[in-house]
Amino acid sequence: LNNVAGIMNVLGERIETQGYDFDLSLWARQMPELAASTVQIALIGADGRLAGTSLERNPVPIDFSDREHFIVHRDRADVGVFVSKPVVGRLSGQLLVQVTRRLNNPDGSFAGVLAFSLNPEFLTGLHRKIDLGKTGSMVLIGRDDAVIRARFSSLAEPNTELIGKAFPNARTVRDAQS
Repeated sequence: LNNVAGIMNVLGERIETQGYDFDLSLWARQMPELAASTVQIALIGADGRLAGTSLERNPVPIDFSDREHFIVHRDRADVGVFVSKPVVGRLSGQLLVQVTRRLNNPDGSFAGVLAFSLNPEFLTGLHRKIDLGKTGSMVLIGRDDAVIRARFSSLAEPNTELIGKAFPNARTVRDAQS
């Protein structure tokens, strides 16, 4: 996530200075290291409509104004990088986690959202480097909402059944932060 956030900040600053005519599809082809982590990169305008994507040069302007990852940035300038609950992507049809950043106009007003769509399995890629033992598991849970973003168990392939659901002991998760 740190790598994605770093790339997102560089790209976001570039879009803020060069404008929405920035070609995300060309940029993505020049950054092959993104292919392993992202399903797509999307640029959503201040009106909530898709303005650009790494998948094609002139995308259909699908409306994302109802999505949490758009609303949170539209309504609050102080959010920083936001990691969404898992959602089914409107372009890909896949279960995805949206990692997003607000874009601003020169005067600081809201200009839109830059979104990196990640496969939840990417978020648990660490499991390949950690010995979970015979029955271990790893779960990535949202700090503020206790929603499961990704899950992996040593017993089976990545399990998407619980992704997007609230962790059963959500209060325990929140209390563990303090």
